[in-house]
Amino acid sequence: MEDSLYALAKANKRRFTSEETKRLKDLVSKYKRNPQSFDSGHKSLKPGTRLARIYNGKKHNVLVTQNGFEYNGRRYNSLSKIVNDMTGSRWNGW
Repeated sequence: MEDSLYALAKANKRRFTSEETKRLKDLVSKYKRNPQSFDSGHKSLKPGTRLARIYNGKKHNVLVTQNGFEYNGRRYNSLSKIVNDMTGSRWNGW
């Protein structure tokens, strides 16, 4: 794992801080125990967070919930579906 962290740091032309190194090691360890743990949920968005965007002059608010999102009184599993309903077309953040 040390070699991988070194290669990643070298590719980014900088050294990782001790906090970053610890976090990366924790993530690698977690992934090795359960690779699917990285594929579910929106762990970086905490429940209660409000996301706001203006589209076509109208402000749209999305609430992050424990199990997904809420928009205009409806529950959603993905932000892509909300944007599709909002704009009438498919969007992707990639």
